[in-house]
Amino acid sequence: MMQDCGHFLRHPRQKGPLMRRDLLLLLTMLSSSIPALASDAFTPADLLKLKRIGDFAVSPDGRQIVVEVALADLLKNTRVQHLYAISASGGDPRQLTNGPTSEEAPCWGPDGKRISFSSTRDGTSQIWQIDASGGEAHRLTSISTGASQPLFSPDGKWIAFLSEVYPDLKTDAEQKARIEAEEKDPLRPRQIDHLMYRHGSSWSNGRRRHIMIMPAAGGDVRDLTPGDVDSPSRALRGRQFAFSPDSREICFARNDAADTAASTNDDLYTVDLASGTSNRITSNPASDSTPAYSPDGRSIAYVAQRRPGNEADRFELMLYDRRSKISTPAVPGFDRWIREFQIAPDGKTVYFATEDAGRRPLFAAPIGGKPKKLVDGGSITAVAVRAGEVFFRIESLCEPPEICAYSTGRKAVRRVTNMNTGVVQAFRLSPGESVTYPGSGGTGIQAWVVKPASFTPDKRYPMVVLIHGGPEGAWSDAFNWRWNAQIFANAGLVVMMPNPRGSTGFGQSLVDEINRDWGGKAYVDIMAGVEFMAKRSYVDPERIAAAGGSFGGYMVNWIAGRTDRFKALVSHAGIYSVPSFYGTTDELWFPEWEFGGAPWEKPDEYESWSPHNGAINIRTPMLLTHGEKDYRVSITEAQQLFAALQRRGVPSRLLWFPDEGHAIEKPKNQLLWLDTIISWLRKYLVES
Repeated sequence: MMQDCGHFLRHPRQKGPLMRRDLLLLLTMLSSSIPALASDAFTPADLLKLKRIGDFAVSPDGRQIVVEVALADLLKNTRVQHLYAISASGGDPRQLTNGPTSEEAPCWGPDGKRISFSSTRDGTSQIWQIDASGGEAHRLTSISTGASQPLFSPDGKWIAFLSEVYPDLKTDAEQKARIEAEEKDPLRPRQIDHLMYRHGSSWSNGRRRHIMIMPAAGGDVRDLTPGDVDSPSRALRGRQFAFSPDSREICFARNDAADTAASTNDDLYTVDLASGTSNRITSNPASDSTPAYSPDGRSIAYVAQRRPGNEADRFELMLYDRRSKISTPAVPGFDRWIREFQIAPDGKTVYFATEDAGRRPLFAAPIGGKPKKLVDGGSITAVAVRAGEVFFRIESLCEPPEICAYSTGRKAVRRVTNMNTGVVQAFRLSPGESVTYPGSGGTGIQAWVVKPASFTPDKRYPMVVLIHGGPEGAWSDAFNWRWNAQIFANAGLVVMMPNPRGSTGFGQSLVDEINRDWGGKAYVDIMAGVEFMAKRSYVDPERIAAAGGSFGGYMVNWIAGRTDRFKALVSHAGIYSVPSFYGTTDELWFPEWEFGGAPWEKPDEYESWSPHNGAINIRTPMLLTHGEKDYRVSITEAQQLFAALQRRGVPSRLLWFPDEGHAIEKPKNQLLWLDTIISWLRKYLVES
């Protein structure tokens, strides 16, 4: 950390950084000093040199952590992720796994002596196990349908995991035969009988996600959730199943709707391990997900939404009492989203991180009480509670993710990992500045501003406005691996990242104001931010561009037909024709909620907010980028817009990735993608 990033860890009751004396000693990478010598600009190639810290798991005694660490391999155009062990008190990490393939989802055995994980090292994803002290891993599963997300039972006797099975087949031999037959079929036809036949960037091919269980030492595998339904739901993020403390049952989330592509009605079920009998325990017509048993087993905590069909409704933490069978809010009246959480061992406190005004602080709340901030500044994710400490992953706009720990007794923070020390120190990465300006109707809109590394106040710089996706999302004080603000700032641009209507972390009412108003108040909010920044002495008001992906791409497409304010535009995976988007996207509940129904029910809504109707007005040079395997926003959206731009003689380029989905992930592709965007912006903002 080469610039003042003291905001990375802040105590909510202090005006300055939390325990400055301790941070200077323990968090040396967060130093506020600028080095005397600076190397070249931070480029896309440098971004790929960073180690990406993924999920982590803390040992039962809280003394060790196993963490996923991914590193790009440009030669093979892949990103390989291995597991590292590190003392919870810090120190040098010890690599546990290696080889040409990745490992993921580490899980400690309750005895603290073994770690299970999934890997494709033998061709298909299977569950492997390694001694916590090191050595060679050995494979636990060999099923033809693959295995992922292992989870030990609390008594250590069982391992549960997920597998993608053909629901009409009974034995693994039958599963294997069908898989081999499909692979040998030169035509590879797909017979489709229901929606949600593809999701994200992959096809289901008639297979269903089921929870399987086997003895922890190895042995026969049983399907705990048979039937022609995904159990847990395919559309949900994160781990969606949990063992009870007595190891007798598993709770999981499932959507039983006949058409899951148009439904968000996930409910919680429990399945008895001995009998295989399952029971639904929630009946909320909206989504119930992410179950976790209380330490005493009396209740199940989970995340719920209230409005059916609205994937961006407030995520509320609930407690289901297993005796009374009644659910009540665990943090009543809290107007922020809670999606990942940890209940303390005493069962009286819940810890969680959530978006709040452009950051993701760490909160603690007594069950049924009001939350308070423990650590503010930066963005915190992946919370784990062990032995009087709360471990979490934290990052900022100028610091890649690292793991830290908060002591509940001393109320102090210490750093555990320093994975990117050498790389980050070589650059001057500018911290983010939070600004607020009046948007549509005078509503205060927050935005992040990142200045060039070589910034001097007496110079005017070109500016790029980055528009986030969602639309129910937000730019946080976080080190984004795709739209990385430092890449653009080190290319000599001021970077503005507004959080307009639809943005999360500012109350649900601001989120809801995007519904059926995609190009309305949100557009005004963004353009008001442009003019707010254009008045700053260091911004050149005549050299401004806009870029964004997903909804950000939609907004760029909308902007293109409504204003000539920008010198250049970049649209990634953006919707161009809202009616055609409906027929090609994987999750139909999304457009049906956002536009009030299907196109034949609300034709005026779909037409009025569709960027394609403004094509006749487009004059601004546009770069379009898209992945062919994007099943969220079909590449046909980019094709349609590119055809219009070319036919109208607008300077334009389409960068098409045959092997990518909604995001550009592979290292070589990502390098080309970022370099192309930077070149496009520099061409029209710097060189012209």
